[in-house]
Amino acid sequence: MAVALTRARTVAAALCAGLAATLLTTVPARAEQHEHVWAVSEAAHAPRARISLDDTTGTLTLSVPREGRTVVEPSSLGVVTEQADRSQGLHFVRRKDRTIRERYRAKSGKRLDRRVHMRETRLSFASVAGARLDLAVRASADGVAYRYVLPAGYGDVLGETSAFSLPPDASARPLARGFLEQVPAARDDTRVLAGRLGQEAVLARRSGDRWFLGGVYAGAARTAEVPLWIGPGRWLVETIRDGADGLVQDRRVVSGGDAFGVDITANGGFAGIACPWHPGITTCYR
Repeated sequence: MAVALTRARTVAAALCAGLAATLLTTVPARAEQHEHVWAVSEAAHAPRARISLDDTTGTLTLSVPREGRTVVEPSSLGVVTEQADRSQGLHFVRRKDRTIRERYRAKSGKRLDRRVHMRETRLSFASVAGARLDLAVRASADGVAYRYVLPAGYGDVLGETSAFSLPPDASARPLARGFLEQVPAARDDTRVLAGRLGQEAVLARRSGDRWFLGGVYAGAARTAEVPLWIGPGRWLVETIRDGADGLVQDRRVVSGGDAFGVDITANGGFAGIACPWHPGITTCYR
């Protein structure tokens, strides 16, 4: 299964997080003695994804500058599966680039007909033992997103080093910053709530008594049904999703095992937190 993030905004990209050809390098660039760097950007004034591979440790990081300002500081990448540790000891294998142009119609907003233009770079890495990890990075005019692509038979995902580090003076939107501040560095359990190859992927990762949810979807805008297979009882579920004019936050109480609906934009996604609910609980944020 490919853990994917496509047009989902950076918040959704943080969970599994989580959007000019003239700026897109065509070969790996040596930035300093022990580092390989690749850059992906859709236009001169758009956010730029900067992926770095440390030659000494074989670890990956992602940072995002925009017009000389740091949006996301260098943040770790990588996953650990039953078969191999794909978070360190990696070396570069190859790179593939493509341009993505899509058109869709939104259900609401001042402008219903939308066009999306993105640059995508897929970087392939491998460990000394041959364990593969592909990183697909997309950059659009208003954001950056990435997804991991793992080979068949990799086993369960036991953990990951994915993170988003914001600079202290970041002017991130309150919804995005508030959510990212809740995401823990360590997780106790990981479950796949839903998945269809090339269409959707929804993951839940537990830390303590809270579950952190992330879903990404390909195709037309729709209402996605998300099964809440995280245990019995009643859960408060807070989600942040792409809306026609920005991020939207929703709250609802859901019984374990039931499904809840999330309005998804074309090639969009959501992120969320679920925590045990009882009267008086109004948020999962702590």
